[in-house]
Formats: sequence, structure tokens, C-alpha cells
Amino acid sequence: MINNQLNRRGAKFYRHLLWMVAVFSVLAGCKTYYQPISERNFSHLYNPMHTDIHPVLMLNRVAPDSSVIFLHIPVSDIAFPEFKRREDQVAGVAIEYFLVDSAGANMFRDSGSVKYAQPQKPATNFLQLQLGFAHHPDSVKYVDLRIQDMLSELETNEVVRLRNDHMGNPQRYFAYFNDKKYPFTRTIAAEGDSVKVNYRGENDSLWVFHLTYNRKASLPFDTAYKFSKNDFLRFSISGSYVINSDSTLNGGLRYVVASPYFPAIRQARQMLGPIRYLINGKEWRQINQLSPKHAVDTFWLKAAPDAEKAKQLIQVFYNRVQLANIKFSSHRAGWKTDMGKVITLAGLPDEVQLTDTSEHWFYYIGKNEKLKIPFAYNDSLGEYQLNRNDSLMNGFLMHHINGWRKGKFY
Repeated sequence: MINNQLNRRGAKFYRHLLWMVAVFSVLAGCKTYYQPISERNFSHLYNPMHTDIHPVLMLNRVAPDSSVIFLHIPVSDIAFPEFKRREDQVAGVAIEYFLVDSAGANMFRDSGSVKYAQPQKPATNFLQLQLGFAHHPDSVKYVDLRIQDMLSELETNEVVRLRNDHMGNPQRYFAYFNDKKYPFTRTIAAEGDSVKVNYRGENDSLWVFHLTYNRKASLPFDTAYKFSKNDFLRFSISGSYVINSDSTLNGGLRYVVASPYFPAIRQARQMLGPIRYLINGKEWRQINQLSPKHAVDTFWLKAAPDAEKAKQLIQVFYNRVQLANIKFSSHRAGWKTDMGKVITLAGLPDEVQLTDTSEHWFYYIGKNEKLKIPFAYNDSLGEYQLNRNDSLMNGFLMHHINGWRKGKFY
């Protein structure tokens, strides 16, 4: 609990903070030592237990040389002073940012800091922030953010990549969700939701590609049509959506539209899909002859020595599936991506290293020994992909597959 002395010291300061007013200060930067991004461990990006603040971020490149980052921070992640009057309960968030040319750079090109205030009343679920900054149109590749709760001094570190500024760059787009005036920062929507898409370009209209889940993978998309940038796009049918400035599928905004409770896994048919990672083609065809519930029960009761162990396996496996959906969903459910597959099978990485073109995950596999799993960024799909010719990685994943089949997880 925050002590009384801190409350008294903070009272005067917080009473004078205005709601959502940013104080911007430019810091002298380039001669100050800076720990390169590539030398830090970013495992907290995927493990919510490794950080106390869990922001959701989206970068919009409003011009070749300027951008805005939109942040959603859960109000439950930040501390409010314990004053009797709710009107006096104001939380503060400080954000320091650094513009960096490469993941290996030990100096930053520019930096700045912003402070925000959030009153406890009226009550809200999220602290919504906007951070605008100018940058070099080509050289700057990263925005390194350090976000701190000013009362508790808890903090987290986030890194946002500035993608190459081509027509399909998803950072050229941002969407307003339903009738909200704040940009939609997620890639998950429900049937009936609407988005209004803004795009930095001369286009008066945008392309929409839609794929339902009941069609063969050989058919890229069921339908393609154009809509005006001034209109709301309504997701009337579940499935995959890509919104792009031209008729190609390179880049663009990507959404998965599913049931209202997605990314959670609550139905047997949802539970059946990820089991595909654990069985071969023949077994998959056989299990699909059963009802989804019967198929799921059959697999896990066969894998586990008893019903109690089966419940434990199910809880751990589908918690990982849900986390993959939260972190990696784009135009498809997150567990279907390569990163989602690895987390589902092997769990959270012990270390995460960021480079200019890839992301490396490390798993501890023995005393003083760790295995690297590299992911390369696919600009067309907007997601990271595995090198499937890596024999060590394939052996590592097969070890975990066999473990699940024998009722074990690591």
C-alpha cells in the first residue's frame, strides 16, 4: 500500500494535472549512451506476468516524416492516490521515447517525453493516449517507448517498428471502431462491428477481401469489392478481412472477425482446430468423423493417464491458444500463425531478441544451453514466419508434440 507520506507529497502535484494534457520536452540525445534494442530481452512482450503495465499500441504514419502512436492502457494497471474525494484521485503516466535507426544502434537520433493524467472519475476502462512526433522518413526504424506509472513507479518497455512507407504499409491506415472517435487498435472484431478506415493516399475508395472459414484454402478469398473511405465497413459475416488501397493482397489492414467472446476458446469446434498440430494427417481425418466434442474428449482422454490430468492438459494448452489469439491475430486467428504455433506447443520464450529484419526466440533446453528459433518478417502478410528447414527447431517442436501426446507439457 502506498504510504501516507507519498500520498501527501503527491496530492499537490496531482491536483494540478489537467486531464489528458501532455507536457512535451525535447531531450538532448545523440551523445548519450543508449543500450541497443538488440541487446535487451523483450520476453515481456508475450508474457503478461513479466510486466505490470500492458499497453496496446498502434502506429499511424500520417506523413512520410511524421507519425502518431495511439496507446490503450488498462486503468487497472495504473495506481490512483487514496484520497477520500474521487475527484482528487488522478493517476499519472510518463512516457519517454527514443527514435532509433537500427536495433543494434547504441545512440538514438532523437527523443522526447510526455506526461498524461487520468482522473478516477468519470470511471473508464482504458487510459487513451496519443503520442505524435517527427522523424527522418527513411532512416528511423524504431520507436523505443518507456512507460512509467508516476505514482507506483512501475514501468514497461515497448518497441514499435516503423515499416517501409510503401502503398500497402498497414501503418498508412487507421480505423475508427463503430461510432467511437478513438482509433481501433485491435485486429479482432465481432460480427456486426463496423470500422471507418482512414488511409494516407489519394484513393477515394479501398478494396475489401473477405474469406469465410468454410472454404478450401486454395481459394484465396470468397469476395472482393470496393467501398468509399467516407463510409463505415460493416463486418456482417465472420471470417478473414483484408482492407487494401489496391487490388493486391500485399499489406493493408487485416482483421479476424469471430464470435463475440473470441479470442477465448469456449466451444468444442474451436478446441478441435489446434489439435491439428498434435496429430498426423490420417489421425486428423479419423478424428473429424466424430462430433467436435467427442473428438476433443477422445484425444485428450487418450493422451492423459486419467481424467484429472486431461483437465490439466486442456487448461494449459488452450490458455496458450488464447494467448496466441490475443498476441498474433491478423486476418486469421493467432494460433494459426507461426508464432502462435510455437507458443501453443512450446510455451512462452525465455528470451526475445529484436533485429532489423527478424525476431529471435530463445528457449532454455539445458544447463547453460538455449535454442534459437528465428522468425523473419513477411511484409506482404504482415506477420513473422519460421524457417521450416531448420532441423534443430523442427526437432524441438517435435519433442513438444510427442510430450503432449504422452500427457506431458514443458
